[in-house]
Amino acid sequence: MANDRVNFQLEQIEKLKEIGTQLSQYRQEKSITLEEVAAKTQIRLSLLKAIEAGKIEGLPEPVYLKGFIKQFADAIGLNGNEIANTFPTSTTSSWGKSSWLHLSNNQLRPIHLYVLYVCLVIGAVNYLSYILNRSLAPISSNTITNSSPRQPTPEQRPELTPVSSNQTNRLVQTTQPLRVDVTLKSSSWIRVVVDGKTKFEGTLKSGEQRSWVANKQLTVIAGNAGGVMLALNDGKAKQLGKLGQPREVTFEKNRNRKS
Repeated sequence: MANDRVNFQLEQIEKLKEIGTQLSQYRQEKSITLEEVAAKTQIRLSLLKAIEAGKIEGLPEPVYLKGFIKQFADAIGLNGNEIANTFPTSTTSSWGKSSWLHLSNNQLRPIHLYVLYVCLVIGAVNYLSYILNRSLAPISSNTITNSSPRQPTPEQRPELTPVSSNQTNRLVQTTQPLRVDVTLKSSSWIRVVVDGKTKFEGTLKSGEQRSWVANKQLTVIAGNAGGVMLALNDGKAKQLGKLGQPREVTFEKNRNRKS
């Protein structure tokens, strides 16, 4: 009996590695990021990485893992049911210490308890994902001053429906040129104005990175602020705003700074 259980767990481990490799290769072929999968499935990024790597540590018991595999596969355009059904599960199998839930070998496991456990785990995963997403704060500063909202026109953003945007001005204490690094988490229309001249206007796709340098003033306008990560002067990158909403931010040297 013990040997059968060990052999079954080895079979699960090998199959998880095979499935993880398949999901990873297909996802990369489709240029889909793990962050996009996490946002779509509400599964934590660390769990998605563990599935792709075929690592047991930190993953839930097989009955719950099978559901995560299905959601993962569906999110990238594969047949989730077909792939998940290739992963072997058993009512007596367990991941050991890395499992989220522990039940003794002599404990009964009626079907209604499994349904309850699945609901609890899914609810917990969704809640944790929600909390983590809320913790990503958009760019802010103690020196922020708000002016009248500026609404991009259809000609400026032909692929987006104009909605009201918030303009933010930030005075930067520096003697060096202003450098802004932009990284796209998801596709967004962007306009960049450097020292009064438009240096870029167009749509950047997920994963693209761009940098601009200004001597006095630099303005970034984004149609999908939640998809834009922005870093000033090699600082920590922060999310520009909320998903699907436009945002404009202007960085300007503080001319009143005393030398």
